[in-house]
Amino acid sequence: MKRAIYCFCIALALVLVGVGCARPTQVAPSESTLTVTADPLRIEVFGTSVITIIARKSDGTPVNEGTEILVTTTLGSVDRIVLVDDRGVATAELKGDGTIGTAEIEASSGAAAAVAVDVQIGAVPASLFLSANPTNLPKDIPESGATIKLSATVQDDLFVPIKSALVTFTSERGILESGGAPIETGKRGIAKDRLTVVPTDLAGLEAGAFFIDAFAGGEEEIVTSQVEIFVSGFPADVFLQPIPSSVPETGGIIDLVATVLDDLGEPAADAVVVFVSEVGSLPGGAQRTNSEGVARDQLVVTAEDLDLPRTDTSFEVTAFVGGGTGDEDVSDTALISIQRGAVGAVISEIKKTLAIDPLDLTTCDDTRIRFTSASTGDRPIELFWDFGDGTTATGVHIAPNDTVAIDHKYSKKSGEFTVKLRATNILGSDELEQVIDLATFFPPPCP
Repeated sequence: MKRAIYCFCIALALVLVGVGCARPTQVAPSESTLTVTADPLRIEVFGTSVITIIARKSDGTPVNEGTEILVTTTLGSVDRIVLVDDRGVATAELKGDGTIGTAEIEASSGAAAAVAVDVQIGAVPASLFLSANPTNLPKDIPESGATIKLSATVQDDLFVPIKSALVTFTSERGILESGGAPIETGKRGIAKDRLTVVPTDLAGLEAGAFFIDAFAGGEEEIVTSQVEIFVSGFPADVFLQPIPSSVPETGGIIDLVATVLDDLGEPAADAVVVFVSEVGSLPGGAQRTNSEGVARDQLVVTAEDLDLPRTDTSFEVTAFVGGGTGDEDVSDTALISIQRGAVGAVISEIKKTLAIDPLDLTTCDDTRIRFTSASTGDRPIELFWDFGDGTTATGVHIAPNDTVAIDHKYSKKSGEFTVKLRATNILGSDELEQVIDLATFFPPPCP
C-alpha cells in the first residue's frame, strides 16, 4: 500500500514539473507588422494555394522563430496555426473543397494588425459562346429528322476556359440529347449537346427561324448565349398583279394574281395569301398558293363602291402572306385606276397653217393644213389620224384638258378628203370622220 502511494506521488510530481516547464505561446510583439501573399491567386475547386506570411518587428527585423500565426479562411480549408522560421516567414496551405467562390484568408498574431488576401476557388463563368452546326435547315426535312450539333465554350473573366462548369441547353423546337440536364465542360471549357428536329417540330413555325439557348453559372451570376437556326422555304417575297389594273365608274371584276417566292427565290407552295382592298368585295377569303407559288382571287367592284370624290382616281389592293421571314407579314400593294368617263374623239379645229396673203402668192403654194384634237376621256389618249390621201399620223393626249395639233401637207389645193380621227384610252376607242374640201382653204386670189 505504501509502495502504491509512493508511486502515485512520484508520477504526480513529474506531471507538475512538466506543466510548470511548458514553453509559453509566442505571438508577435506590439507594433509588429504582417504581410500575406497567396500563390496562385486562382485555383480549381479542389486545388491548393500556398499562403505566405512574413512577420517583422517594428525595427524591421524578423520576429522570434516559433512565433505563432493564426490563419483563417472564409472558403475551403487552411492550416490554422503556423510557426515562423528564423527569417520570420510562415506558410500555410489553402485547399478547395469543391465550392466555387472567393476565399478571404486572414492572418493574425498577438498585437499585430490582421492582414488578408483573396483567392478565387473555382472559376466563375464570365462569358459563354454557343455555336451550332448547321445553322440552316430546309422546311421540308426528312421524316427521320435532322441533327444539329451544339457546342458551348465557357470562359472566366480572363478569357481562360473553365473546366467542370455546368452548361444547360434549351431549344424552342426539337429534342435535346441531354434532355435539358446540365452538361459539364471539359478541360477546354467546352460542353456539347445534340438537337434532333423532325417535321412535326416545324409545324406552325411562322418566323422562318427558331432559337437555341445555353446558360451557365450560379443563381446570382448567369451567362447566356443564343444561336438562331434559320429554316428555308418560307415566304420571303410576294408580287401582286391586278388584271385589269383599272375599273370603270360603273364597276367591274378584277382578277388578283399573287406570286409568292421563298427565301431561296423558289415558288412557295401552300402559302396562305390574304387579299385586301380599299373598295369592293373579295368573296374568296384566304387563298393558298399552288405548286407554282400562285394564289388567285377576284375583286368585285360596284358603282356604289366607286361613289367616291371625283378627286379619287385610284384605290389600293394588297396581298399579305403569312409565315414570312421578317417581323411582319410579306406583302405587296397595287393601284387600281378608276376610269372616270369613256373616251370621245373630238376634232376641234381644221385650218390652213399660213393665212392667204394677196400680195404673196407663195402662201397659196403652202398646202399644209393643221388639225387639232380636243378629245375627251381619261389620259393618256392615243390618237390615230387618217388624212384621206393615203397618209396617217399619230399623237397622244397627256395632260388633262389639253389639245393636240398636227400639220399635214396635201399634194394639191383642191378636192374632197375624208379625215378620220380614232381616239383610244383604257376604256376603249372612239372614232370621228369629217369631210373637208381643200378649195375652201385656198380662196381667190389663189389660182
